[in-house]
Amino acid sequence: MFEISPQLQHFSTAYTELKYWLPMVTIGTIIWKTKSAITVWADQLLNNHLYSIQEATKNTETETKRTNDLLGDNTGKLNMLQNTVHEHNEKEIQVWSGIVKTLAVLEDRTRVTKRKAAYAKKRR
Repeated sequence: MFEISPQLQHFSTAYTELKYWLPMVTIGTIIWKTKSAITVWADQLLNNHLYSIQEATKNTETETKRTNDLLGDNTGKLNMLQNTVHEHNEKEIQVWSGIVKTLAVLEDRTRVTKRKAAYAKKRR
């Protein structure tokens, strides 16, 4: 029949090998490029998403520190206010105590005056 020369047999072997390996290399290259593209896309997606979370966390930290400072200042002011109210109440108690004593004295004097007047009427 038909006989292939040794040079063509070598070409046939190379063609057979190329016919097997070329699709494998192509598929591998496509998978590698796809993986790289997906990795870049996923990194951008996560970085964009995480960036906003990171910024929000930084802002929250700043606001929390400011709030804590304000609360610390207000705590001192609140203690001062409580002390002032307590002192005011004590002074008010002293004033009302004096008023009650004065009223008691006036009431006592009024009774004594009424008794003297009643006694004077009886003597006449």
